[in-house]
Amino acid sequence: MKTDNVIPLEESPERAVLMEELCHRYGKPSSGARNVTQQARFLWKQYAYRTVVGGVKVIKRGLDINLLFLTVPAVLFGRGAY
Repeated sequence: MKTDNVIPLEESPERAVLMEELCHRYGKPSSGARNVTQQARFLWKQYAYRTVVGGVKVIKRGLDINLLFLTVPAVLFGRGAY
């Protein structure tokens, strides 16, 4: 099934505009206050992400250990759920 009215991605005008905007925004870092602001926002997002992910890992590990300490004695002493 071949369509003749499809524009390849390499020649799409929307893609060219998008690539230009992305290169302008994330390409070579600019100098001045805008660069400092962008770096500060990036660092804020990076550390916030690490804090959230790290906190979730700690909670998950705590639940795993808690369930282990509840399950193993119940199995060993024959008081498991029947």
